[in-house]
Amino acid sequence: MALFPDIAPSYDYTMTVNYKTLTSFITDGDIIQRRRKRTTPLHAFNLKYNLLTETDEKTLFDFYTQRYGSWESFSMFDFKERSWSGQTIGTGDGAEDTFDSGVKTISAYTISISGVVQVEGGGSDYTVNATAGTDGQAQVVFNGGSEPALAARIDIQYTGYKYFATCVFENDTINRSLFLYNLYRLGLNIIEVTS
Repeated sequence: MALFPDIAPSYDYTMTVNYKTLTSFITDGDIIQRRRKRTTPLHAFNLKYNLLTETDEKTLFDFYTQRYGSWESFSMFDFKERSWSGQTIGTGDGAEDTFDSGVKTISAYTISISGVVQVEGGGSDYTVNATAGTDGQAQVVFNGGSEPALAARIDIQYTGYKYFATCVFENDTINRSLFLYNLYRLGLNIIEVTS
């Protein structure tokens, strides 16, 4: 899958968190029932640029056209280092020992399996390879005998640049002039999707 170009927006961009809650009202609103449709939110981004080189403009427009607008998904990293907690990176099967962390330039991290904090380092539970994962993500490798058990949830808390594995452009039809106008005035809209 393609990775969004590493051309940071000029301004602190907008990142919107989208949860999915199903709500139903029973007996004229006296009782409200709610169901959470997803366990983690999806994100939407509005990237605004101030002044780009002609090469950067072309790179971004070419990336958009190579995705056929909103048809083909791509991956991207957050452009700002943030602290995140409760991020699930996988589920154990009793044998798999290597998991992508979902972050690059990772620091101040804690990894837990089914709520039990693991110990890092040689001879301990796991090690972290800084850029060995997909698209340069940090990779978590559990040492022999420390592989997560079947159905054990692996969570990470960290500071770094979060990886968004599946994103699409919100706008499907746009000419080059309007695309450049959006970059500078309205922003480029990108949404995270589940597949």
